[in-house]
Amino acid sequence: MLRTFFLVLLVILANASYSQITVKGRVYDEKGIPLPGADVFFKKSMQGTISGPDGSFLLVRKSYARDSLIVAYLGYDRQAIAL
Repeated sequence: MLRTFFLVLLVILANASYSQITVKGRVYDEKGIPLPGADVFFKKSMQGTISGPDGSFLLVRKSYARDSLIVAYLGYDRQAIAL
């Protein structure tokens, strides 16, 4: 059985003048242990990054459109968060 993990979105900012969205957060498991190297990406554009040693990530997208943020890590269920 695959374990689940949690994602905390610390900041979601939309800047209307530049049409950008910034998503910052931290990926961690159910015990609060950071998950370094987790894949974090936008579903439609596949633009993404990997989480750092402390589980943190930062994504900047040039335009805002309804999308989902996907988080994947080996041995865990993939998570989707609607933006």
